[in-house]
Amino acid sequence: FLSFFLSFFSSLRDKKSSFVTRSLLFRKRERDGEEEMSWRSHGTTTNDSLIDALEANRLIKTHERVGKAMRRVDRKWYVLETDEEEAYRDHPVGIGSNATISAPHMHAMCLELARERLFDGGDDDTEGKRVLDVGSGSGYLVACFAEMLALDAKKKKKNNNNNNNNKVVGIEHIDSLVNQSMENLKNDGKTEMMKSGLITITKGDGRLGCEKFAPYALIHVGAAAPEVPPALLSQLASPGRMIIPVGGEYESQSLMVIDRNEDGETTYKDEMGVVYVPLTSEKHQLER
Repeated sequence: FLSFFLSFFSSLRDKKSSFVTRSLLFRKRERDGEEEMSWRSHGTTTNDSLIDALEANRLIKTHERVGKAMRRVDRKWYVLETDEEEAYRDHPVGIGSNATISAPHMHAMCLELARERLFDGGDDDTEGKRVLDVGSGSGYLVACFAEMLALDAKKKKKNNNNNNNNKVVGIEHIDSLVNQSMENLKNDGKTEMMKSGLITITKGDGRLGCEKFAPYALIHVGAAAPEVPPALLSQLASPGRMIIPVGGEYESQSLMVIDRNEDGETTYKDEMGVVYVPLTSEKHQLER
């Protein structure tokens, strides 16, 4: 009888400790003294309802940049047909080959971080902007980046279909996901962006980047690396920004924002704690 109560209270203590730990981790995600409302931005049955929730919870801070771009990319086309009911829920969804499409709140956060570099630098954009999405998976963020650039070009009265200076490159090492992402983009009405060269999807080891179109004003990495891959750093423009989760599989991970200025000086900022699938070899991913 005594041992039962000792075991019971020990269990309560462990649960309390676990709860406190989770609470502390959640509070680490606070910025500017306010909760980010992560995991609470569920939509209903439309893409607009999802974006409405992300904007209401301040995860999308710029309606004209990130909000409009995400409204032009319907998430239902980037999940498997069997998971369409989950398309507008604020959580990750499996897309096959042990890969996932990240939760919408993480996409919104990363797009806002990207927007700061791509559009708030005051440059004249005469040479265009190049973006690399490593581990592009479903193609969702590639489409969002492309829409951000297209909206910016329209604002400046440029025609992206006749101007290949702007470019978004998605690199993915799983053949089936490369093909799947291109089909997703077509289904979502991005065929002209692919034909014009604004969007390019290529197969390759994302840890090595894509030298062909380097340097990049923005590099986004959609999986966690144990350390920042040197090849990606070498392909980052000056000025440029890299957004990358850093940390081992099943270990603590941080979303790092790496900025390089016009003089080539590089700074690192730990933006928040995250949990991502690993940036790894094709073989290891398929065997996980």
